[in-house]
Amino acid sequence: MTGVGRQAMAVGVAKGPWSLEELLDALLTAEPCDPPGARPPRHPLSCTVAPVRYSGSMKTTTRETDALQIIIAWTDGDTVVVRERRTDLGERPEMKAVRRSRTVVWLNKGTVEDVEKARAYAAPEGYKVFTYPQTVKDARAAAARDVLAT
Repeated sequence: MTGVGRQAMAVGVAKGPWSLEELLDALLTAEPCDPPGARPPRHPLSCTVAPVRYSGSMKTTTRETDALQIIIAWTDGDTVVVRERRTDLGERPEMKAVRRSRTVVWLNKGTVEDVEKARAYAAPEGYKVFTYPQTVKDARAAAARDVLAT
C-alpha cells in the first residue's frame, strides 16, 4: 500500500484498501461534479521568464507554459583522412585537423532551475548550455550547429 493510502486511512478518509470493484462502483454511483474553474494565478515569482535560443534569435518562454530542452555542448579537435595513400610504399595519407561538436541532453523537459544546475555543471569543464523550446524537433543538432558557430 502506498503512503497516500496509509495517510487516508489514518485521518479516516478511507477505512481500508478498496478493491477494483468497490472503486468502480463508487465512481459510477457518485454525483457528477462541476468542471473545474479557472485556476487562480500563481505567485509572481513562479512566472520567471528565461531566455531560449531558437534558430539564432532570442525568444522568451515562461516556465509554467513551456518546458525547455536543455543541451550541453562542446567542441573538440579530431583528425580525419582527406586522401588515402599507399602506406605499403611508405606514403603518408593526407590528414586534416577538424573541430567537431559533441552534445548531450541534460533534460528534455527542464525548468529555469534546471538550466542553472546545468550551467553550474558545465562551467568548470568549459562546456556551453543551450536551451530550446519543445517545438524544436532536433535540439541536439541545433546545439551542435550553435556551438560550432561560437
